[in-house]
Amino acid sequence: MVPFKYVGYCDESEDDTSLVLTCVFARAADWALIVRPWQFLLAEYEMEEFHAEHCEHRKGCWETWTDPTERLAAASRFLDLLTISHLPFPTVYATGVDLRCFKDIAAPMIRTAHPGRSLDAPWLLAFHQVLADMLYAQSFTNKALGTNQTIDLICDEKDEFSARVARRVKELQGTDHPLAGVTFTNSESAVGLQMADLVAYEMRKALTAVILNDEARGIRDQWMQLMNARMPGGQRRIYATFWDEGAMRRGRLPPGLV
Repeated sequence: MVPFKYVGYCDESEDDTSLVLTCVFARAADWALIVRPWQFLLAEYEMEEFHAEHCEHRKGCWETWTDPTERLAAASRFLDLLTISHLPFPTVYATGVDLRCFKDIAAPMIRTAHPGRSLDAPWLLAFHQVLADMLYAQSFTNKALGTNQTIDLICDEKDEFSARVARRVKELQGTDHPLAGVTFTNSESAVGLQMADLVAYEMRKALTAVILNDEARGIRDQWMQLMNARMPGGQRRIYATFWDEGAMRRGRLPPGLV
């Protein structure tokens, strides 16, 4: 068995209609190659970090950028680092949740399965789904290649969920799942969180447009660029799951919530 360590960075984006959580992960030894061009771009713009929403809506360091085409061009350069990369990493897992029906459909199922544990939150549904998808893929790879690749998660600081996430990680440790541990930090100190934020923002914008059937907003080119992105071997760069009304009514909630 050949040991490797993977590191995945998780962040989310939310509005009144949908919530999206994404995890960008790659081998720990490869993150330096992924981070370097992102840091060079931050230095070029003289910024500490990149937030997609701040860029689009002129918040923080983008306040003086009055031309929306210039902000879009800047955001596109960061997006290109993920989608036009010639590296066989990172891989992105994403989950979107329709908030309009979560409270009435999924939440009661979760409360019934785990009475008194306060797991009936959209963020936790998205987290459990992303975690399940990643661990399944990595377990399959480990078995197929005879490797022992484990995953460390680094999540954006979420005080209201950190204890529950840590408890889920502890439940999985010691099983055949390749999850090593989880830590929480801020996006300024972790480029991987900034990448996860960008993907989550674009997926959330697209998902909300679909849920609301908003023809004026439509599906942004940025999301199509992410969905069409491929690794050098032709594999998809991003794997996305949607918890819409139909999926919730089928009741096949991810492990840990059923």
